[in-house]
Amino acid sequence: MAKIRLIKKIKSKNPTIVVGFQGVGLVGSLAAAYIRENLKPEQIGFIDTLDITPLALIVNTELRFPIRIFEYPKAKLIIFESELPLPVQLSNRIAKEIVDFAKKNKARRIICMEGVRVNELFKEPKLFGIGNSEKEDQVLKKKGIDLLNNGVMMGLSAAVMLEAKANKVPAICLMSEAHPQYPDGKAAAKIIEGVNKILYGVDIKTKDLLKQAKDFEDKLKKLIEKAQEQRSHTEVKDVLYG
Repeated sequence: MAKIRLIKKIKSKNPTIVVGFQGVGLVGSLAAAYIRENLKPEQIGFIDTLDITPLALIVNTELRFPIRIFEYPKAKLIIFESELPLPVQLSNRIAKEIVDFAKKNKARRIICMEGVRVNELFKEPKLFGIGNSEKEDQVLKKKGIDLLNNGVMMGLSAAVMLEAKANKVPAICLMSEAHPQYPDGKAAAKIIEGVNKILYGVDIKTKDLLKQAKDFEDKLKKLIEKAQEQRSHTEVKDVLYG
């Protein structure tokens, strides 16, 4: 079971709902967390899930719900955020709760944030989008965001997009190329650039996130170089003494 529980009354009328959960490169989670850290929205609720092991997050001595809901009334923005890896059977239930919530509050649209798996480590990521209707596709085109022509979407974002389509709730999924084996801050920054284009009254700076991503990549490059040096050294030893 999954159920939204509000602890504060919603102030926004016709809000935009942004959804960032764990996926490829942790892109959705990273982007949602960065938006929250920049805008400082107020927590208004959480999603109660009874079908998974009881779990509470502790961050800087703060106790957090696994799936949190925030509101930034200035931009009529509501954020669903989680770092939790969701069981497949729970995704559809959470998606239904989010879409029912959007429908009840007459949301302007839902924006899902997701990563697209790539294997090249340090490539500049590309941003794509897909809408759940021709109208939403046109929104993406007008904002200069390329449509994803062919592909497969999985997990919570797929469940939300399909549930929104079935209920005629406007929805868009922003997708950035991301590496699957580490948290990809550069891909998350690319997603936020797309969010900035679509949202009204919001300009989330990605400089810090890009710097964090570059620092991480620099460390990763050094580790890879050391690993390659060690491998080369081992191969030489094998040739000389094998």
